[in-house]
Amino acid sequence: MDKVKIASRLPGDANEDGIVDIRDIVRLAKYLGGYDVAINESNSNVNGDSVIDIRDIARALSPICRGNGQVTSFF
Repeated sequence: MDKVKIASRLPGDANEDGIVDIRDIVRLAKYLGGYDVAINESNSNVNGDSVIDIRDIARALSPICRGNGQVTSFF
């Protein structure tokens, strides 16, 4: 029997710890600043435009700033 791999994606979860929080924002900022940090590129491309940039940080910050701790809706 063939095995099926189920891929999951949590937009904004740059460090792949299962939650989106300020640690992800800091990691993305370091990445964009040229620091040698590992990120999950799929999760880091929050707005889905295939480019990781400041707009992705803004989108990931939106629910954090609202305090609900969940990335369920953007702008």
